Amino acid sequence: MRHDQSEITSILQEAADGSKQAYDSLFPLVYDQLLNIAQLRMRHENRNHTYSRTDLVHEAYFHLIDVDSISWQDRSHFFAIASRCMRQILIDYARKKKAEKRGGDKEPVTYLDEVMQIEQQANELINLDEALNRLANLNERMA
Repeated sequence: MRHDQSEITSILQEAADGSKQAYDSLFPLVYDQLLNIAQLRMRHENRNHTYSRTDLVHEAYFHLIDVDSISWQDRSHFFAIASRCMRQILIDYARKKKAEKRGGDKEPVTYLDEVMQIEQQANELINLDEALNRLANLNERMA
């Protein structure tokens, strides 16, 4: 469904003037175009990406309506900012994933602490220690 460009621009001006209700009436008018933009943005992403087009549209829209400092010039300006916002969301997501891959917010753990968390490996470590102690009784140098 194609809407008159001036209708979207008019609603954007109402939103810029502080009308929160304007954003509610704007969303259905721009949703399809935002999906198209999201499709273009997602085209270069990994197939296993956890964001869907819909997720990206909704998150970008929440960012857009949360910004009071933007004075929308027209619908083209709105879609350009929406596209840029989607791009930034995907970049932030990639940075977060990269940080998680490298340990992210995990607490540093020594090798022995990590080993001790797994019961089977802990038992093996205990058995090895007992064997080294028995060897030390026979020949301390070898132990």
